[in-house]
Amino acid sequence: TKIKSYSGIYWEYWNTYPTLWDAVSDIPKTSNIMSCKKAEDYYKMAMDLSPDKEFQAKCCIMAAKAEQNAFFITRSKEYAGDFKAGIYFNKLSNSYPGTNYYKEIIAECGYFRKFIGI
Repeated sequence: TKIKSYSGIYWEYWNTYPTLWDAVSDIPKTSNIMSCKKAEDYYKMAMDLSPDKEFQAKCCIMAAKAEQNAFFITRSKEYAGDFKAGIYFNKLSNSYPGTNYYKEIIAECGYFRKFIGI
């Protein structure tokens, strides 16, 4: 089957890879094609430079998602288990529980809810 991108280009994707996971697994682990490290770095920089706690909380959850992406990519098909919270889930729970955005994160992110024990 073919899938159509938003730009109208057809891709012979599913004939080659029956699942998205197979496609990701085919990418060499040394490739930066799926890396979110640069985004994580910029979210951290914005979080550190902003005086606004609400904005910092938003940057923190986005950095956490980038960190989470790295966890899933590096585990490939060997992945078995839940995301282990890293730097940013800990920072979020310790530094931003008084923000309005913290409540939104709890409502939206099951991984974070599990991390804080809800």
